Amino acid sequence: ASMFTALVVTRLIFDFLTIKTRILKKLPMLDLLKDSKFDVMGKRKIAYTTVMTVMSRLYDKKILKRRINDSGAYVYSPICKNRQEFLLSSSRKAIDNLVQNFGEEIAVSQFLDFIESKDTKTIKKWQEKLRKIK
Repeated sequence: ASMFTALVVTRLIFDFLTIKTRILKKLPMLDLLKDSKFDVMGKRKIAYTTVMTVMSRLYDKKILKRRINDSGAYVYSPICKNRQEFLLSSSRKAIDNLVQNFGEEIAVSQFLDFIESKDTKTIKKWQEKLRKIK
């Protein structure tokens, strides 16, 4: 029993009831389904393998750390202590990737172009920060 078979049989029944025998003159689908709000995702259980695949990938990206508990199962926990630490770590990795893939000159010039496209107050704030670096 496949979805295709179900559709074909349903179509044949509708054709028989509406066209061939004229038992039903009109049969809109919405009349069959009065309550059309179905919580499909709420009824669906998440597969264990899917969860473990995501956790493993987050571990590979060094977002999570893992240990093996007494029963031999992996226990995952975040590497960063809070959201701010995560954002700092992620932005640092992004900047490192930009410099590595495009070179320091292009990465810095793009960042400066981004800053220059902002309002005057933001530009002055960044100019002060850059002066402190010198």
